Amino acid sequence: MKAINVLICGAALTLNACALFAPATPGADSTVVSTELMATEALPLDPIRRTLEDFDRDRLLASTEIDHQIARLEALPARNALTQLRLVLLLSLRQNPADRTRALGLLETMPRTPPADAEALAPLTAWVSRELKDRATLEDKLDQLNQQLRDAQVRSDLLNSKIQELKAIEHSLVSRPNPEMGERSLTKP
Repeated sequence: MKAINVLICGAALTLNACALFAPATPGADSTVVSTELMATEALPLDPIRRTLEDFDRDRLLASTEIDHQIARLEALPARNALTQLRLVLLLSLRQNPADRTRALGLLETMPRTPPADAEALAPLTAWVSRELKDRATLEDKLDQLNQQLRDAQVRSDLLNSKIQELKAIEHSLVSRPNPEMGERSLTKP
């Protein structure tokens, strides 16, 4: 989970850095930047940056707020590519295999959604799909390792109980008197 969040944040930072260092338009003085202009005018966000910023905010939400956002997006009569991708990202925040499967299904239907931003979101959509599939693979491997650990713990507990039984048998043999030796025990005098 943290890996996908780190990668998405890295992608957002990269996009922000690219926007900062974009080449100046011809004829403009590239050495003078008005900080007043930067502070007062909000630049329109491209769809990818807007989606990543929404996801960055959404991942800080409590699970009930995530559920509320998912319900709100599902209630929309028609979803464009941005809304559908946001729904996918919200579903990916849940730690539920059914939600992950549903998110992957929504990603597969992404090209059939209204094409307003679908083309611009295609690389991000493909990346999110790969990340969800990788997470599914890692979670399956983690489940297998956890099952192996539980099995090893059961075997360990069984062996420990057998060792304790053998110790008890050994202790009872050592403390029992030997009939051939009379009253003396098996221990050395």
